[in-house]
Amino acid sequence: MDHSPTISVTLSADLLKHLRRLAEKQYVPISWLVTGLICETLATCHERVALARTSGGRVLPVIRSPSAWN
Repeated sequence: MDHSPTISVTLSADLLKHLRRLAEKQYVPISWLVTGLICETLATCHERVALARTSGGRVLPVIRSPSAWN
């Protein structure tokens, strides 16, 4: 059994269409653009968690809403 980490991504039709056009324009595979999008999202999430920590190391509750990720 393969235990390598996997990430599944669901893109809206509009976003997929936009990324396809951008990939063609930039001459890069669409998978690179999607990978970059995922990496930026994870980095932003990590930064938000780091900002929510107090000096005592406790994590403060963070309000998460769809608009907060835009």
